[in-house]
Amino acid sequence: MRYAILILSSLLLMLASCEKVINVDLKNSDKRVVIQGFITDESGTVNHTIMISRSVAFSASNEPDFVQGAFVVVTDLTEGKSDTTLEVSPGNYQTQRTPGVPGHTYQLVAKVGDETFTSTSTMPDPVPFDSLYVDSFSAFGGVLHQFTPVFQDPAGQPNYYAFQLQINDTLLNTIDAWDDQYSDGKINSRPLNVNDEDLFSGKDTVTVTMYCTEKAIYNFFYTLVNATGNGQTPANPLSTISGNALGYFGAVTMRRRVLIMP
Repeated sequence: MRYAILILSSLLLMLASCEKVINVDLKNSDKRVVIQGFITDESGTVNHTIMISRSVAFSASNEPDFVQGAFVVVTDLTEGKSDTTLEVSPGNYQTQRTPGVPGHTYQLVAKVGDETFTSTSTMPDPVPFDSLYVDSFSAFGGVLHQFTPVFQDPAGQPNYYAFQLQINDTLLNTIDAWDDQYSDGKINSRPLNVNDEDLFSGKDTVTVTMYCTEKAIYNFFYTLVNATGNGQTPANPLSTISGNALGYFGAVTMRRRVLIMP
């Protein structure tokens, strides 16, 4: 079974203060449950959201088919504390008291009708996000902006990252997933590319969010990018949810840098 994935910037999955939806389109296949959610270490009072929907056929609209009435529990296995979520809107299940702590392991259990889906994730240590700079130049008949996050990868251990860009109030519909296979212990010099955006000096604000993730979450977003961006027949990204569901659940650290276009 193969499907294409469309990341919709107009709909948002609660990812701390940024929300995003992945809409999974299946070619005339049976509907499957799609689960998406992060536990983050963002400071302050943060309620995390687990979004549950069903995949929709190519012939249907792009609106997610939200799953209502699910029973969703997030457990901090390190502390042995469980948090039964509240459904705050159709298909969006919000934690009430689950903080994100590096080194802690979190378990998701979601019951949808007679089906039970589970996932477990351990939050990695954060990596300091030191600064952010931009280079802009003409390319391919337009303007290419390269935003480079500056951070030093910890040496001697595997690290996995995901990056998300926001321009003013618009969350861009891509996520870049990197590992440190060729950059272990080095200061990052790899940019995030943005094509053909009309960005104005002194006016537009760019926010880059850096997530430190487990390998399973990296694999999901890496295969997601390849499924949607290589021009070939899309193949399934690697779900982190057991029980034949699509999607991901992960414990991640997050750091942000904001840049006003020079």
